[in-house]
Amino acid sequence: MASSQRVQRLRRAIEDERQRQNECNVYLGASKRRLTSCKQSPTTRSVIRVASTTSIVSRRGRARACDWQSSYQLERGDWAAPVRVDIACVRSDGKEQTRQRIAAARIATWCWRQRVRAKVQAQAFGTIETLPSQLAQHKLQRQSPREVLRRIQAEIAAKATFQIQTRAARVLQRFFSKALLRLGKKSHVLVAEASRKQRQLDSMKRDRAVRYIQAMYRNRQARQQHSAWKVSRSKANYCRIMVLEAEYNGRPSAIALLQLSRAYAELASQPVYADEQLLLARCSLLFVSKAIAFGHVPENPRDFWPALAARFVDLWRRGGHVEIPLLQQAAHAYETALALTPSASEMWLAYIEVLFELGLYCQTLKACDQYARTLEHTTAGAPRRRRHARPIAIWRFQVQSYYHVGDVDAALGLLEDQRQESHPQYSSMELLLLLTRCHDVAKPLCHNPYYDELLHALYSADDITRHELTPEMLVATPGLFTDLALTCAARRDFPWAVDLLECSLRGVDRPSHDHLHALAQSYFGVGNLKKCATVLLRVRGSATTAWFAQVQRHATLFEAQHRISVLHLRRELHVAL
Repeated sequence: MASSQRVQRLRRAIEDERQRQNECNVYLGASKRRLTSCKQSPTTRSVIRVASTTSIVSRRGRARACDWQSSYQLERGDWAAPVRVDIACVRSDGKEQTRQRIAAARIATWCWRQRVRAKVQAQAFGTIETLPSQLAQHKLQRQSPREVLRRIQAEIAAKATFQIQTRAARVLQRFFSKALLRLGKKSHVLVAEASRKQRQLDSMKRDRAVRYIQAMYRNRQARQQHSAWKVSRSKANYCRIMVLEAEYNGRPSAIALLQLSRAYAELASQPVYADEQLLLARCSLLFVSKAIAFGHVPENPRDFWPALAARFVDLWRRGGHVEIPLLQQAAHAYETALALTPSASEMWLAYIEVLFELGLYCQTLKACDQYARTLEHTTAGAPRRRRHARPIAIWRFQVQSYYHVGDVDAALGLLEDQRQESHPQYSSMELLLLLTRCHDVAKPLCHNPYYDELLHALYSADDITRHELTPEMLVATPGLFTDLALTCAARRDFPWAVDLLECSLRGVDRPSHDHLHALAQSYFGVGNLKKCATVLLRVRGSATTAWFAQVQRHATLFEAQHRISVLHLRRELHVAL
């Protein structure tokens, strides 16, 4: 009698199971749950299909060929059609992997890692569980198919293991054992055995979760470092940088940052990194600025600040004169150095040049006056030279600053004084053209004697007599200052270039691309961004547009890179050691 009741219960369980399998077929086919493996390969998905040989749901065609497929047959009685579980892994096209899903997976990983860290710190290591489980210590109860289906889908969505096939099959095996194994009161041995196996599976699950979390903690960084190690040019230099980064990570300090800066500066001088000299020099300066922000106080500030400013200026020049924040850093370093040693004449010259390149012309004039007073004070015992208050070294910056701020008479006087001496950067013809233009601007109603000199400098006496040339013809010549304007723009004498180009292009309807490019650069150099944008609207060449885009891109680049952490800076700047 007991055996017949057992057979009846078993057959009822078989019918329920087949009905549930058909429901699982329908639900899984309708929902199309896809599982993307998180660490092994981002282009695979796993689909669990629970099927029966006597399935009610008919399939007219197979969807896609799977990469691998596993079937499990569960023998639980004397029925003719055994239960079959098919688990297939199908290669996907990867279109479902959007950035939002990847970011959500990383955020979930971080939250899980924080939770586990908190539990480990609280010494609650034994309570870590990937999914809630119940130990089979009493009579097993039947669970609804919808609840089991929900648990299977949650198990698939968890993605907390590398062995997707084994874990999913284990979930199904546990369900079948709970649904079909209904024991009586005298089967305590089997219940104890089942509970022991369940505890063992739970402990294995906890161990696997711990290993997975540990791998997640170091996996991405370790893989990136390993790939960088494989493609590195010099393994010794790579190890040196890695050791310094590890020392900083263990004990952050300004000394560690300075050691990193010194190491990158030494690497920049090696011939093996000839194509990355600018990048390595940039990394070195970034680590120096990080050390200063960290609170570094240099031991010898009189040598530290001028050298740092010179490195910033050198990087600005080698980078194409587009990164203005480097000049700002250099100006700050020079100001700090001049506050310590105000009598350093060479430092004053470099500081004046930086102010002039920044377009700070009033500050340039103040610095020129202070430099002249410093030079007089340092050479008080020496014999007084002629035009000592206007040294030749700062003449170029001083005369253009006067001209740009509107003191054209002072600029004209400086030009007349400079004409008596030879200047290394300007020829006599260029000085004569500048004098002519300054006299026109300073004294527009007076006769300009420099046109006569310009006429005799451009033409011989026979040509002047034969063609009856007069200075008024030069005044009416439209392109008299065009070549000089382009020369000044190429020499970065932007105050003169702006005025000469405006004078030359005043009556021109369609100026050339070279003239517009020089005018846009000159407007930007003197700080007139509104007129620079107006000129850029007229420019159709790609060179000028690319230059302005590069200037805008580098406007906040150094500050943004300064905020990158030390351990991520090498990766973010794509430094290949």
